[in-house]
Amino acid sequence: MGSNPQFVTIKKAAKILGRSVSRVQDFIDQGLMASRTNDDGVVEVNQEHLAEIHRLNIAGEMEPGELIRRLLFCERKIERLEMALDLVMEVNGLKASRFSSISDSDLLNLHNNARDSIGEDVWAEEQMGKFCEVFCKITEVEIDRLNDLLQVDHSWQTFYQLCLAMTRYVGMHPELETTLNLQRIRDLLYTGRKNLATIAVLFVEKSAQLGPSRKLLQKLAATDIDLFDHLAKQLKQTGHAGHLQIR
Repeated sequence: MGSNPQFVTIKKAAKILGRSVSRVQDFIDQGLMASRTNDDGVVEVNQEHLAEIHRLNIAGEMEPGELIRRLLFCERKIERLEMALDLVMEVNGLKASRFSSISDSDLLNLHNNARDSIGEDVWAEEQMGKFCEVFCKITEVEIDRLNDLLQVDHSWQTFYQLCLAMTRYVGMHPELETTLNLQRIRDLLYTGRKNLATIAVLFVEKSAQLGPSRKLLQKLAATDIDLFDHLAKQLKQTGHAGHLQIR
């Protein structure tokens, strides 16, 4: 998460989750939510941890043991899925990193390289292959770090716009039907686009608490109606339908 976490009072956290103060204390005791005591002696909880628990909808009256069992099961399942994805990537000639240990400067370089490449009209196959690794493997964790580094809410846009532009370029390439490498890149771009669309939904849902960006929605409505429709449905579910009018 961000390097400067924000905190809210335990009472406010309980109100947000719709649970008792003691239930929030349970989350603190289980290590699922960081806490501190401010200068006035009031207990506060990490706002980002609170948002994550609220997003995952795990604030019910589930027994702590059952909650932990389910979380561990999900963790093992994710590890198996990641191993399967690694195998698929390797079979396709790619060995993408997980970005788990990438430095802030390298992460910024990834973003800046993608931003600078958006304005190009032609991309080499090797260049597109390297970007496919990023599109397919980047996660909301790296996007959250980028948001903090760039002081923006939607740094995923840069990668999505480039992925969309490359998808169009490959789809219109005259040698697509006769070149296996271009066909492989097309398939990887489609996979990367789905991954980035999922990340987009997460961050638009998160920012919807303050109201979605009209400029963002206008841009998506003009460039990718499928993703726009997807985000519109998500935002309506969060009670922000009034912000979806595109003028």
